[in-house]
Amino acid sequence: MDPCPLVRFALGRLVDQSPGMSVAGYSASTRETLELQATLDPEVVTLEFPERDGASLDLVKDLLLRQPRLRILVVSSLPELVLGPRALRAGAHGFISKLQDIEEIGRALRTVASGRRHMSDALSAQLARLYLGGDAVSEQSIVDELSDRQLQVFRLIGQGHSIRNIAERMVLSIKTIETHVGHLKRKLGVDSGRGLVHQAVRWVDGAAPG
Repeated sequence: MDPCPLVRFALGRLVDQSPGMSVAGYSASTRETLELQATLDPEVVTLEFPERDGASLDLVKDLLLRQPRLRILVVSSLPELVLGPRALRAGAHGFISKLQDIEEIGRALRTVASGRRHMSDALSAQLARLYLGGDAVSEQSIVDELSDRQLQVFRLIGQGHSIRNIAERMVLSIKTIETHVGHLKRKLGVDSGRGLVHQAVRWVDGAAPG
C-alpha cells in the first residue's frame, strides 16, 4: 500500500525483478489493502506509513490478525528511529526508509519474503537500547514512551482537532480522549492544554517535543 502511484509502480518493478516473486495487486488506502488481502491472500505486503500516528500501526495488526503468516515490509519516508520500533512491535518484519537506494529496498523486500527480518544497523541499535536498557539514542525518546493510541491523539491535537472531533474520528468517547490527553500531559511533562498543543504542533511540523 502506498498513496503515491509512482512509488507503487517502482515497488512493483522491484517485485517483478525479484526471482520467484510477482505483483498480486496494488492499493492506495487502508480499505483497499484489506479488501485486496481478502481477495488475493498475498504472501508479502509492503506498506507506507503516511502519518506519524497509530492508524498505520493498526493496519499492520489487522493484516496479521487476518493472516498470521503474512510477511510485512514497511517502506516509509517518516523517521526510522521513531516509527521503526513501533512498526516492528506491531508485527512488521522489516522497516526501510524510502531514502535508501532502490537496490537496498529490493534487498529488504527479498529478505522479508525469505522469512527473515530487515532493519538498518541504526534501528537495530535503537531496539537493543529500548529492550536492554541504556541511554536514549534520539531526541524523540519522550515520544517513544507514548502508546500507539496516545500517539494518534497527539498527532490529531497537533493538526488542530478539538477533543470532540478527535473522539468522532477515532470512534471513541470524549471521556476516553480526555483520559488520553491527561496521560499525554503527564508523559510529556506539560501542565496545561496550551502546552500540550504547542508540543503536538512541533511534532506534526517535524520538530522534537521539548
